[in-house]
Amino acid sequence: MKNITREGDANKYYMYKGIFVTRDRHTGYYIAYTASGRIIADTQRGIKKLINEKTATRRERRKKMKKISLDNGRTYMTAEEAMPEIIKRHLWPVVEQLMDDDTRERVHSELAPCTELEFLARYLEIADDDLIIG
Repeated sequence: MKNITREGDANKYYMYKGIFVTRDRHTGYYIAYTASGRIIADTQRGIKKLINEKTATRRERRKKMKKISLDNGRTYMTAEEAMPEIIKRHLWPVVEQLMDDDTRERVHSELAPCTELEFLARYLEIADDDLIIG
């Protein structure tokens, strides 16, 4: 953990794995804010352990293949399950429009020409988030 405290600062400030950590001068607690909320520990070892757990959880979540929801997030399905409904309801243009632009372009450069099913399956494989159609 790198100490980045400036001279004259009342609290101590650190950087660990790209996360800003503060040591409160009154309580002595180490406090860090992550995407999933605030974490607090009473030792440097404790805050490092919590940060490592949070970043490992985030990596695991990213590895998991994403799914698509056609009912505003109530239920989720795989590309194979969703494609018949997408075709039946003529939703492919909507699905394309709601995809992340960078991820969609990456899939296009990797696979085109391909079927919509192949495209959607690959998109969900590399996407950071589930695809939700309302």
